[in-house]
Amino acid sequence: MARQAQPSDDDFNRLHPTEDDLHVNSMLATEKALDSLAVFEELCRVSEDAVFEATDIEITNFLKFVWFVSSEIEKINLPINLEQMENVLSQTLGWIQLAPSDRSRWLRAAEIAVDHYQNTEESVRRRWASSGTSIRSSRILEQIVQNIVVELEEAEIPQGTMDAIEFIIANNRLQEILQLPEAQTEARKGKVYTRRGGSRDEVDIPIDRLLIDWLLGKSLITISDTYLCNVANIDYRFEQLGDFVYSRFEVFLPWVFGTIISWSNEVLLQKGKVGLLPTSLPANIRYGVSNPIALELMVRGIQSRQLAIKISESWELQQNEINVISWIRSLSLAQWIDLFDASPNEIRNLLEISRAERGGVAVELFNTGQGELRIIPQQEDYPSTEATLHRLEDSEFSPVGVWDGDNLVGTVYSRDQTDIVNLMNIGLSFSIEYSASSGIGLLKLQLIEPD
Repeated sequence: MARQAQPSDDDFNRLHPTEDDLHVNSMLATEKALDSLAVFEELCRVSEDAVFEATDIEITNFLKFVWFVSSEIEKINLPINLEQMENVLSQTLGWIQLAPSDRSRWLRAAEIAVDHYQNTEESVRRRWASSGTSIRSSRILEQIVQNIVVELEEAEIPQGTMDAIEFIIANNRLQEILQLPEAQTEARKGKVYTRRGGSRDEVDIPIDRLLIDWLLGKSLITISDTYLCNVANIDYRFEQLGDFVYSRFEVFLPWVFGTIISWSNEVLLQKGKVGLLPTSLPANIRYGVSNPIALELMVRGIQSRQLAIKISESWELQQNEINVISWIRSLSLAQWIDLFDASPNEIRNLLEISRAERGGVAVELFNTGQGELRIIPQQEDYPSTEATLHRLEDSEFSPVGVWDGDNLVGTVYSRDQTDIVNLMNIGLSFSIEYSASSGIGLLKLQLIEPD
């Protein structure tokens, strides 16, 4: 509709699609799916575990669907049998498009999956139905979970982030996880090479060591120098590191760890075990921090791992009784720079998360025509007076001062800096009254209606 070229008849024809253009083919009716079905049928003839050994995506998706439907039928207390499954399948697009002979072939595949469902222990089959992955992958994850539970029956359940992570990946479990089909897919997306093109070698990265360094909060520069030092081009090095971190640590591992921990805790509860594996581990991996305060900060909106770690370390040194966000809001811009060595982008990030979660003086002023704001006073007491607002210095990150003529009488808290700057820049007219009493500075704002 906004093509930057001379329009042609074909452009307008596309606004009136034909029946062929609107035709949708079911996955089950494609030639590729039917070829995969033939491979599965042959596998069933030679193996009783064909349901768990199938690899073609068309087959694994169909079997996963049958398993899920079986679980839903079970939830509503209907018999789990081929007749019920055929009733569901008959409502699908595939059953409309398939030839009768091909329907029978798919139905036989569904029957095999239903038989395996019925022969699987109830709590296990329901876990697999809710996993969102193939039956094959669910079975592998279940084996890993059972191995973990056996070890935990004779040991104390680790609660620290690093202890729990190291426990889960121990005894070759990480290697088993990396053999999952989903892991292989992500591995193909995030391969690392020594150079962009031509004759090049793939870089072998020890993901277990990298995972530990990632959780310990090591910087991307340190990680790249340690694991991607064979990639000479710096831009290409960081480009690949970004893809690697995203595919493994932001997508795949949080999902698989979340599944393993959830299933393990479910089994541990069934066995009456006191204590559970920490459920925060997927988020720790996703954000690349092990400290719970640093994790809270990143969930709340801090974008830099290094900044979150610096803040958490400073907060812990202060032995604060207030929560970390309130502590950040109580500091000045100068303190942010001094304590956290914050860059300009990090200061902007801090200004944003320091704003009031709801409302704020700007919203209050717009809604009611007036607002009040506590500020940092220069003197313990100061009589009520008209005041003005402008920065102390000509800098984006300079604090906003409250002025009585040429006399600086107070400064705006960092938590309110963004709201005040927005009010100063928005072009609205408002009066300002300042006063201080017993070390508490108060700013009263009144919206001036235009004539």
